[in-house]
Amino acid sequence: MIFLLLAVVGGVAFNQCLRYGQKHGANILATVAVNYGVATVVSLAILFARGVRAGQLLDAHVIAIAFINGVLYLLHLLVVLAAYQTVGVGITAALSRAGIIVPAVAAWLAWNETMNAFRWIGLGLVPVAMVLMRRHEQGKPRLSLAGDMVLLGCFGIAGAIMTLHKYAEVHFTLDQREVYKSLLFAVATAAAVGYTLARRMRYSKGDVALGVVIGLINATMLLIILAALSKIAAVVFFPTVASLEICLNVFAARLLWRERLLKRQLLGLAIAVGVVLLTNASSR
Repeated sequence: MIFLLLAVVGGVAFNQCLRYGQKHGANILATVAVNYGVATVVSLAILFARGVRAGQLLDAHVIAIAFINGVLYLLHLLVVLAAYQTVGVGITAALSRAGIIVPAVAAWLAWNETMNAFRWIGLGLVPVAMVLMRRHEQGKPRLSLAGDMVLLGCFGIAGAIMTLHKYAEVHFTLDQREVYKSLLFAVATAAAVGYTLARRMRYSKGDVALGVVIGLINATMLLIILAALSKIAAVVFFPTVASLEICLNVFAARLLWRERLLKRQLLGLAIAVGVVLLTNASSR
């Protein structure tokens, strides 16, 4: 339970730090590149502190999964930023969070995690809650084929990232998971820095400072997620964390950024609480 709560707190902190950057004109791509670099350093420090054998660094299986997920980290960010411009921030965030459906179903199919009627109902209510609790924005999203495609990308890539985390927890040893984390962030750093350099983006002091903070949170979150998945079924962990996290983000937006709390968001909050209750109904 402690890992689940820490994952929720970390997710809220990560989102609100990014929101702070948006509010203060930070270059999000530059900030995220720094974040990946810091997360790499932290993960490597943990790796060497654990005394992991150097031979494990050459494990092709671990390297392949880490490489794929590292690339997906940056790809998801680029798709999300494209979706912000195409359909708006609120619906983009909602569909990205709804991506937890993918690892939950994958855990049921591939690793025989138990699903029952309550959990299926809860999982089906996840996208409803996420859409209802999306941020208020002026104007309406422009519906188009391009908009549909980027939203599908947000949903699918987010789901793939979390599914690969579950895969790593199932198939890798504890030491291999440390290698996986370090390589994942290293690949994401190389991809993000390469992209920003190709676009000739500059890194301001504010971007670097915010990136350091987010990187520390990011490295800690991945450590917590992998530890949590070793103790809590993915079909319980992902829907519970996503629902609690978005609830707290709605309240944080109200307190920190003075955003209006809409009636539909209150309904979404109620449904999200229902998701948590349904998902955990038979988890004991």
